[in-house]
Amino acid sequence: MLSVEEWTQELDTTFIANRTQLLRAAYKILGDWERSDDVVQEAYIKITEMEAAQKVRQPLAYLFQIVRNLAIDHYRRVVFESELFGTDEEGLHRFQL
Repeated sequence: MLSVEEWTQELDTTFIANRTQLLRAAYKILGDWERSDDVVQEAYIKITEMEAAQKVRQPLAYLFQIVRNLAIDHYRRVVFESELFGTDEEGLHRFQL
């Protein structure tokens, strides 16, 4: 089993080497590069804060799963908020009538 420092270094290397692919995975769900970047950063923070993260045997696959789940959560939130609050344009049209 790797020490905490070794595992963190391995995770950092894996994350940096595959960041573009993680971004693309999030973008396929979200359709927005900025939100995708936020999701990827959030995934990295989540895995580094996990107490049992060192037990993860395939950190890259686990990162992809976290990114996918977070992207779906963000997408659902955006859809919910747009249905609940409408768009900015709808509000502008109401006041112009």
